[in-house]
Amino acid sequence: MKISKNPYIWNSIAGIINASQAIILGMVITRTNGLGDAGILALAFSLGNLFMNVGHFGVRKFQVTDVKNEYSFSDYFSIRILTVALMLLACGLYLLIVGRSRAYDFSKVITILMMCCIYAMESMEDVFWGFYQLKNRLDIGGKIFSIRWLCIMGAVSGVLYWKQNLLLASVVGVVVSGLVLCISLAITYPSFRETIKWKTTKHSFGIIKACFPLFLAGFLSYYVTSSPKYAIDKYFNSEVQACYSFVSMPVFVIDLLNMFLYMPILVSMAGEWETGNVEAFLKRIKRQVLFIVGISGACLLGGFFLGIPVLSVLYGVELTEYKGVLMLLLGAGAFLAFSGFFVTVLTILRKQFVAMGIYGIAALFALLFMNPMMQKHGLEGGVIYYILLMAAISVAYLVCIIVFITKKKKGMHDE
Repeated sequence: MKISKNPYIWNSIAGIINASQAIILGMVITRTNGLGDAGILALAFSLGNLFMNVGHFGVRKFQVTDVKNEYSFSDYFSIRILTVALMLLACGLYLLIVGRSRAYDFSKVITILMMCCIYAMESMEDVFWGFYQLKNRLDIGGKIFSIRWLCIMGAVSGVLYWKQNLLLASVVGVVVSGLVLCISLAITYPSFRETIKWKTTKHSFGIIKACFPLFLAGFLSYYVTSSPKYAIDKYFNSEVQACYSFVSMPVFVIDLLNMFLYMPILVSMAGEWETGNVEAFLKRIKRQVLFIVGISGACLLGGFFLGIPVLSVLYGVELTEYKGVLMLLLGAGAFLAFSGFFVTVLTILRKQFVAMGIYGIAALFALLFMNPMMQKHGLEGGVIYYILLMAAISVAYLVCIIVFITKKKKGMHDE
């Protein structure tokens, strides 16, 4: 099997597409269907990503740092089928509850369900992407992801322009996603000559035990990140939801680009930590931290001068009154990127329980106080509370990482 010399290229392309999918579809639907449907689609993206944390179950980072080959790909594949089934069950139960309470109408429920189905497929794709990365073919996963989402965006945009029907467009998106995924895997996987066996043994369930802290941390992380959206859904209308979604897009761009750029180095980082090459490990951490500082600074500067005019043109909506919210959210985006990377470092250190505990506390604070802050102080009050939460999470993670690495170095010197 040919080893890709440039894993960053397709991984970065996938990162850009991942960061822009909601932006592009938001631009299209605002012009074809208006702000109301744009708000529904934004909420569908948010809930789809939230439930995708159940499908992923935090396994990807654990899988690609499994340098000891403790588990086979069949183990990871079998567990992923179970977690995806659990994801769809959780999504179905949630939509059944809100549907019966008439909080969401039929069209909104089905749109969210279809988005969750797309992300369920993405969860299955993700386990193959991890396998390809371990085989030094990270580029294959990037290609599959990029082609699938380009086809989804093309198909959904076409239906929206043709029929102005969000429900129909979301159903078409699911069909296209499934077809492209099946064809892509049928073309790429056989060349690795590795048979997949369905086996949910006691050993394979060790993945669930090892990754549960990562899953819970990821789920709670996304809940904290999206808590302003859920508060908006409760106290404001779909138009405000759409406008908030538009100005919050750059925040997730920072985090997603950061994630896709550090993903290719995880195997190397895991190897350095496992072999005790702590200095090289620390250098990689410092480089990534500097990258986050650089990209965040550039985004803050660009956001101040160009953010609102560019976003207003992109979406065809006047967003001047949201400039303060945008700048606050860009600051939160930097802390979001730091926390995401620090969770990965803790995973390599096999200290996942720390990530779970810290995000558990943060999620509790978001659950208790985000709605009151949004209700009493409006949109900016909720966003200020959000940035404080993200800053506290990042600092807590950094302190834990410093403590664990210091202990490791001390132990090596004692030997």
